[in-house]
Amino acid sequence: MTAVLGSRAINNKKFTEWSTNVVALGLEWDSVAVTVSMPVSKLQKALGTVEAVLVSSQTTRTALAKLLGSLRHVCSCIRPAKPFSQQLMALWKRSPRVRPISFTLEARLDLAWFAHILRFGRLRGVPLEYFVDYLPRRYTCTWMLAIADCAF
Repeated sequence: MTAVLGSRAINNKKFTEWSTNVVALGLEWDSVAVTVSMPVSKLQKALGTVEAVLVSSQTTRTALAKLLGSLRHVCSCIRPAKPFSQQLMALWKRSPRVRPISFTLEARLDLAWFAHILRFGRLRGVPLEYFVDYLPRRYTCTWMLAIADCAF
């Protein structure tokens, strides 16, 4: 590339060095341990948001949307959290745009469950095989493309 474009065409600041630990999609990926972790800053932010909503008697639609955004990563790391998130999403969808939202008892219990998971859950170092159908390296998949002669 340097031979064609010249030595000044490549900006070394735009290239990242090879690393086994990468932050992508808001999560920390470790390719050696084959794990994914939720960053501590996201855990603290989500816990603070959940606790603030639990303390208040009402909230706004915007605050509930921000809360659901913070809890999205929790749902990706802990599968049983998804139904609780879906119930909060249903509350958000049916809430009015301008009036404050009062939480039902069920929504408060869901938020208390999320707060407990954020405090004591193991959201660091979740194995990647939990997310995908991970094939060990001893298996090899071969894909072949067969082109048949067609007569028109």
